[in-house]
Amino acid sequence: MGLSGTSWQATSNQLVVREGGGCLGIFGLPFFGAGVFLVLVGLGVVPMENAAEAPSWAWPVLVAMGLAFAGVGGGLAFGRRWTTLDTGRSLVLKQWGLLVPLRTEEQRLGGYEAVLLRRRSGDSDSADQFDVLLKSERSGGDLPLSSSALYGESRELAGAAARLLNLPLVDGSTPLETVIPPGQVDQPLRERFRSEGETRRSAARPFRMQSQVRESWRGVEIFFPAPGFRLRKQLLGPALSVGALVYIGPRLLQFFRETGTPEAVQMAFMGFLVFLFLILPLLGVMHAVLFSIRGGTVVTVSREGIAIEERKALGRKLTHIPAADILGLDHGTSESVLASARREAEGRVVRSGGSPASPRPGGREPWWVSFAQRLIPSQGIVVKTRSDLVAFGADLPDEEVLYLHGVVARALRVGG
Repeated sequence: MGLSGTSWQATSNQLVVREGGGCLGIFGLPFFGAGVFLVLVGLGVVPMENAAEAPSWAWPVLVAMGLAFAGVGGGLAFGRRWTTLDTGRSLVLKQWGLLVPLRTEEQRLGGYEAVLLRRRSGDSDSADQFDVLLKSERSGGDLPLSSSALYGESRELAGAAARLLNLPLVDGSTPLETVIPPGQVDQPLRERFRSEGETRRSAARPFRMQSQVRESWRGVEIFFPAPGFRLRKQLLGPALSVGALVYIGPRLLQFFRETGTPEAVQMAFMGFLVFLFLILPLLGVMHAVLFSIRGGTVVTVSREGIAIEERKALGRKLTHIPAADILGLDHGTSESVLASARREAEGRVVRSGGSPASPRPGGREPWWVSFAQRLIPSQGIVVKTRSDLVAFGADLPDEEVLYLHGVVARALRVGG
């Protein structure tokens, strides 16, 4: 079972997806216990010392509150939902229950054209979710299978469903949707390169590039330098902090003298202000200077895989992705990000029963769309692995992202 409380089991003709429990189940146990306790108190099973002083209406209120808490907590802790794809009987079984199935619905397993892995953007309070569903030819008839905050969990389930149903896998976890035949859903990218048998043309090298590319017969090395030290931007915050300290410090000392504050308290308080308004900002400036000198990212690509070295102000982080774990390679230009947002918005309209907006005459986009596209940062190169999505080269111009995507793909294919 994953962190999301979703688990699945596949056989030769069945795929059973179970949802419920997990972290939410653990979270629901205290609510369930509190609800049972309130119900017992309201019914008088658990005595209270001041029971005689409580008004008569308090006991029904306690029972009602207890039932509400127990219902919510019990649902989170013990509630389960099962979705079974049975190709032998050509049925979809939907079941609900508490630890065991209590209610079952059946529908025919037909009319689905693909298995869709879709990324649902979160907000400031929630993480992105990766939904797995069966895409239906009928509008609004998609069948949800699971949802997880982990790409690896959802990708593995989507591959199992595609193999069982012999349907293509549409991977929409990145701005560019990738359609993978059912027989290739678990193949590494290099195996699919081999089966394609042809070399795709790469985008032309931009005249000006922010990254540095060095190719050899063994592979390619790409260096992304750290952002330079910008004097105005990096010193504005510390200057304001020091100015605030210079303005507040003498007035606080005068206040301490007038009120007879002990010297130990004065020194402790002023030391805290100096640390907060002077030392911390100076440490931030030193970190920015070191990062601009020593920082950067080095990506080494070969037929054996991808190695990403993130050089920081102090230390470094190394990530190695074997070629056997690389399932896909995508790029997120500002144009593709905007197109993905448009597809997601149209999908929400369709799922709510509406119809997507018709294209403008002549195929022209409104002026504000082109303006918004220039404000959208690119997502760089996105590597789809068996466990996660790994990106590098974000915020680069679109033409450079397209060129680097071709360079990385060629290095994975032939080594350089």
